[in-house]
Amino acid sequence: MELADGDGAAYWHDLTLGPEAYLEMWERAIGIQGDSCRADVADLSARDLATVHRGMLPEQVLAALGQPHTRAGTTFTYCGQSGRVTVAFDRNGRVTSVG
Repeated sequence: MELADGDGAAYWHDLTLGPEAYLEMWERAIGIQGDSCRADVADLSARDLATVHRGMLPEQVLAALGQPHTRAGTTFTYCGQSGRVTVAFDRNGRVTSVG
């Protein structure tokens, strides 16, 4: 039997999105604000971004800024009023920079 009726690439793409969808669902269930890059969620202001500082844990960043648009390696990206914003974490999971 051929995988996904011949569209194995689409099947694989959907499968790899599963873990992120699971995280997003549980974050919303516990009250984490949605992705600021969505049309129905306001972009983050300078005031919002100022609440994040070095040493914070990812859970604290989520509570302060909401769900990131992307999670890649050791960074979260968000949409700010002045453009894309990256929050970087060190190998211990602590914020090292916001910008």
